[in-house]
Amino acid sequence: MISNDLIQAAILAKIQAVTSVTTSLPDGANGIKELSYKGTDFSYPCIRIALEGQIDIAGTNTHCPSQADFSFYIFSEKSSSKETNQIAGKVVAAFRGLSFSQNTVKFVNINILENIPAIAQDERTWRAQIRCQSTVHTA
Repeated sequence: MISNDLIQAAILAKIQAVTSVTTSLPDGANGIKELSYKGTDFSYPCIRIALEGQIDIAGTNTHCPSQADFSFYIFSEKSSSKETNQIAGKVVAAFRGLSFSQNTVKFVNINILENIPAIAQDERTWRAQIRCQSTVHTA
């Protein structure tokens, strides 16, 4: 299997290069981080990425190929969920069916499993989620 941190770093680098998404964020590409980011130096709206699992699909316990499941989480503090859902739509448009190589990891035909509309995360924050799946190989 490919190291989880390499897969997550590749997803992060790829989405940070998608201008239709980054121009929707006040911090641009810096507004996109991993879900476990603990810093406080960011603005809303923002995007977080989570690698949710990886399984060996070769059946031989080799490192390739694997199936990786991951999500994009979009957060906003507007009074309406509209902004969150609009940014989520841009992420879906950029990643649906996409194949790419980034940082030694190759993603093959990203499948959007779910485009979950924004829900109230708390009294001030909206959260949308896009669940994805892709076969990954070393590039």
